[in-house]
Amino acid sequence: MIASTVFNQDVCPGSAVALQSNMFTRLPPLPRDGLNGRTSRASGNRLHRSWRTRSIVAITLLLASAVAAQAQTAGHGPAAPILGWLPTSTRALAMGDAAVASSDPEAVFYNPAGLMQARGVEVGVQRYGRGATMGSMAVAIPFAPGGLGIGVQLLDYGAYCTDCDDAVVSREGALAGARGAFPASAMAASIGFGRTLFGVRVGATARYIEQRIPSARDGAIAADIGASRRVGPIDVALAVQQLGGRLELAGKRWELPRRATVGAQFDRLPAGPFDIAGSAALSLLAGGDVTVGGGVEIGYTPLDGYTIAGRAGLRSVPAGDVGPLSLGLALVRDRIQLEYAFQPLPGPDDLHRVGLRLHAR
Repeated sequence: MIASTVFNQDVCPGSAVALQSNMFTRLPPLPRDGLNGRTSRASGNRLHRSWRTRSIVAITLLLASAVAAQAQTAGHGPAAPILGWLPTSTRALAMGDAAVASSDPEAVFYNPAGLMQARGVEVGVQRYGRGATMGSMAVAIPFAPGGLGIGVQLLDYGAYCTDCDDAVVSREGALAGARGAFPASAMAASIGFGRTLFGVRVGATARYIEQRIPSARDGAIAADIGASRRVGPIDVALAVQQLGGRLELAGKRWELPRRATVGAQFDRLPAGPFDIAGSAALSLLAGGDVTVGGGVEIGYTPLDGYTIAGRAGLRSVPAGDVGPLSLGLALVRDRIQLEYAFQPLPGPDDLHRVGLRLHAR
């Protein structure tokens, strides 16, 4: 990733020692070998590896169970607010909204496991033509023994009625076009934590999510859980989002915009004078829709401390009401990154997003 997080250690040294010490003291006594009664190091190592393997399997099964529970919501009604499904990162928007394996501050919106490594601040504003505006801010800081993330999302749009289904927007493409006469909005406030357990980055986010229409408002508490691990040069990840209650609006019960996502990404693959990064993701949405997305980033450093990056991506959207192609550009000066992303929308309007990213050393 261009100008990506500079902290790449998964575990703080001190916390790693404490974790291993606590874990090993709970293990059964190690077997003795031979007639001399000495502890068998080989047997102990096998036992420790088995303990770690079982822990990884348990974490994977936990997430898989959450995925299955999320899938069971298919067909149980529309989802709201759509804020939970909108791209919430300038880089992600330009690269097909495939950010489940991200280790940048916006991991608080996509997969809290990435907060283990994330450091810095990301702010952005995106405009859906004349119809709607969304802003977001994410902050990630170290918080022993892992990383803490805080994020806020705000969506402002105009509804065409005061108490009908159309006032609760459930399609991204519906945000474009002429703005309705009645003010409506959605917001979400998130706090997440990520750390490493048994070689796997894991995390959880708590979120308050709210929808307002001219005639009513309602909110709910939701949670995200996720895991990621580096396999060679690639980070693979799984996240389940918006696990929680429902909203009561316009005389109807609305499911939260739940989704389960698997994906992968790689960063900074040298190719001559360029650095290449890529990402891909597949999501199962509440209601049964499946979306896929992915993208590439090519960076070039003409002078020390200055980088230019071009981005391109593809993503599918339910109902096909947003064009699949997205493009972006980033200008980097040391720790400061100015970003832009674009995606076509139906009709004469397009989606534009600008962002500013500050990386911690």
